[in-house]
Amino acid sequence: MDKPILEETIIEGKSKEKKSWIEQFAKLLDSKFKVPGTDMSFGIDPLIGLIPGAGDVITYIMSALLIIAMFQKGASGKLVMKMLGNAALDMLVGSIPILGSIFDFTYKANDRNVKLFNEYHDDGKHKGTGLGYILLFIGIIFALLIVSVGIAAYTISLLVGWIATL
Repeated sequence: MDKPILEETIIEGKSKEKKSWIEQFAKLLDSKFKVPGTDMSFGIDPLIGLIPGAGDVITYIMSALLIIAMFQKGASGKLVMKMLGNAALDMLVGSIPILGSIFDFTYKANDRNVKLFNEYHDDGKHKGTGLGYILLFIGIIFALLIVSVGIAAYTISLLVGWIATL
């Protein structure tokens, strides 16, 4: 009986060590530095996001690495889908000039994801396969595809009509 308790202690020690690494990296990305005289904090995410074109992709990759680490640590499919949604929203809105920079300073997707992971790990929340989120995502992509095809068809019909009047 002593052996399982010892194994559990070792696993918990590794769990806390890995969790600590994840929390430190997320803090570096989102909230490591304080703005003097305020409660505002920021990390390197919004600074890297200022690089035109590549900045938000780079920070999304860093966020994805954190999500992979939390998945390897045992995060559920449902939790991973929520975390990917946070990271994707951060990347998409962050890519909008000016508004995106402001959003990057305030949204802090990585800190949110660590909070979700801690709720999962410590409180047992966010369990499940994530199938509902996957189906929602597929539905949104399908709807966007239909809208895009409709806009393209309408644009082509306008272009053909314009050419016919020449």
